[in-house]
Amino acid sequence: MKTKLFYLTMALVMALSLVAVAVPLANPAEASPMQTLNINFNAAITVDGNYRAHNLLSGDEVIQFTRADLTVGTSPSGGFHTATTSSGSVTGDLTGTITAVHNSLDIWWTELGGVGKGYCVGTFTFDDGDGNTFEGVQVGDIDYTFISPQVVKSDVTGYMVSTAGTGDFAGKIVLGTFSTSTGVGGDYTLAAGTATLRVYDADEITQLPATTWTGTVTTGNTNNIPTQTGDVLVQFTGSNYITPGVDNTSIEDASGGMSVSLAAGPFTGAIITASRNAVTYFTYPTCRGWAAGTFLLTKDASTIKGVMVTDILTPSSQTGYLFALKSGSTSGDYAGKEYFGTFDNTVELIGEPTKDIDGSADFYELEGVAGCFIATAAYGTDTAGQLDVLRAFRDQVLLESTLGSQLVALYYDVSPPIADFIAENDLLRATVRELLIDPIVTLAQLTAGIWGD
Repeated sequence: MKTKLFYLTMALVMALSLVAVAVPLANPAEASPMQTLNINFNAAITVDGNYRAHNLLSGDEVIQFTRADLTVGTSPSGGFHTATTSSGSVTGDLTGTITAVHNSLDIWWTELGGVGKGYCVGTFTFDDGDGNTFEGVQVGDIDYTFISPQVVKSDVTGYMVSTAGTGDFAGKIVLGTFSTSTGVGGDYTLAAGTATLRVYDADEITQLPATTWTGTVTTGNTNNIPTQTGDVLVQFTGSNYITPGVDNTSIEDASGGMSVSLAAGPFTGAIITASRNAVTYFTYPTCRGWAAGTFLLTKDASTIKGVMVTDILTPSSQTGYLFALKSGSTSGDYAGKEYFGTFDNTVELIGEPTKDIDGSADFYELEGVAGCFIATAAYGTDTAGQLDVLRAFRDQVLLESTLGSQLVALYYDVSPPIADFIAENDLLRATVRELLIDPIVTLAQLTAGIWGD
């Protein structure tokens, strides 16, 4: 029987092993199966989007990606920014240029005083100048600070994932987190930031069997955005949409959403609920725009929480991407893994505010080879018998509880660069192996009768 005392003891030992080897890293090598990249970037706005009022009302719900959604307070004001382009240089573990195009939304209300909040959604492209590129989607939560009547500081925290690549990035998936701040050198049109990205090779990407779902989608509160002819709405899977007319655009708050059950594929029996804002230009029969928000997939005690972005192509046709990072976003059977997917939806035209929706999706499960990064580096191979003991303990004990799943997710998040550093130093590898990993393996082997199947 898996006693709580034994579980907590082993979890503490594993946690202490992480702390003990968490030494500062200067130039991590590319030794771990899954590569982790830390980059810096500086960017400037090259094409400024048009600012249009959004007319959200008190009580409307606004999406956030890295934190709890917002409920608009009293006396709200703010605007919607049509497509804005920024570009700049990348340094660190990657060098080159990055260009991003996004729509953004800002909200100011009485309770916040001199600050506001909002988000941005759009696409990006990285190019190292030698034929190695990747492009994808990014979403971010924004904190605004009022500097003067004409100057606002923006701090953004968000997620990004690649959807295509060339050269060294062909067939790979890159995803991670980023943060930026404007006000470089006192210039609030300039931004500087950092990103931590994980690069999955083809053998670390598993395409899962096709998934289908069916359910309903409910329209949230809808308010006007007074766009003008030529304003640009971002698209995630294709070319951006240029509005052909005046004042036919609306924003839908997050009080609605999607709820579907998965009828086929590896997640059969799971439920997906999704909350999103939608911005659409509509003049019959044209309906174009986007929806962006978060989703939660639940199957028994296992969950995947992530980002869902959608291109609205017609009143009934949608396509898009979804992705989930492992840190704090996956649990149970899905802990320690990351996910990327593409999907298509068909929405029934009859019914308001709730309509039937059917969809299909291709999910890709992302998991670094071996998984026991520090131990793999210490032994110099991912096939050492000791690693099988650690994997068994992870699967049979840690992943069976919420606390254990969180510990595994933390380990996968912080250990790759540590493992890189260990792998390039023979003395350090021997020290970690003999003083940390071997004792843990021995303890696990001696007590297998307690926790093993």
